[in-house]
Amino acid sequence: MEFLNSVISRTKGYNTLLGAVMANRLPIEANGLSGIHKALILSALSKQTERKIILITPDEAEASRLSDDLEAMGLRALLLPSRDLFIGNITAVSKEYEHKRID
Repeated sequence: MEFLNSVISRTKGYNTLLGAVMANRLPIEANGLSGIHKALILSALSKQTERKIILITPDEAEASRLSDDLEAMGLRALLLPSRDLFIGNITAVSKEYEHKRID
């Protein structure tokens, strides 16, 4: 794991994110990354800064996969699923996670 962290820490994109975290320019956003790359970058940032990270994903299925990846990398990841009760108007709700459990 240390090898991967050292490789990632030499990339321009990672150093841009690290600089934003260290300067408290938060929250930050990173787009266009695959799931495993998100996990690797989060792992490296967490270990290098010794800070906790809050991550919001578009759906529970992605959150579950990312949580599993982070735990495999030695980080403690808490998965907080969306609430079943919503107060207010909702335009759309994804049932992807429920369908994934049925399959």
